[in-house]
Amino acid sequence: MATLSIKDLRQAPGYLFRRAFQISVSIATEQLTPHNLTTVQFASLVGIHEHPGVDATRLSAIIKFDKATLTGVLDRLEAKALIVRQPHPTDRRTRMLFLTQEGERVLAEASIAARDTREAVLEPLPRAERKQLMLLLNKLIALHADRENAETHDPEQKVTPP
Repeated sequence: MATLSIKDLRQAPGYLFRRAFQISVSIATEQLTPHNLTTVQFASLVGIHEHPGVDATRLSAIIKFDKATLTGVLDRLEAKALIVRQPHPTDRRTRMLFLTQEGERVLAEASIAARDTREAVLEPLPRAERKQLMLLLNKLIALHADRENAETHDPEQKVTPP
């Protein structure tokens, strides 16, 4: 069997996903930098906003990010006074996460940047192809959900087209 060529490599799904991810992160970074946020910090703020009092373990499941790395992200958000950690009333080992007023303000402003990011990433495609791409990506993720021990119909996972 012949060795794969660069042309073959560039048609592999993983390669294409990685390149699309790089483009998306680059655009998101441009949009979120003025708000002094990374993409994971933004996702964390969204998760905490939608689930006030969530703990880090549950937040990592909601935003699909590993808990070990998320701890450092939460430390930085706390240092920026965007979140606070409060002890759980019945479980002393658990810390509940809440946005501060500043966190709510930054999230509201950064949400505009996030919408702009989505538009900028998909903008080169005609509207019908944007919807088709988003539908296919959601379908592929759902079909592989068991592979990562995620819930097949996780409403937190689904991404809607613009």
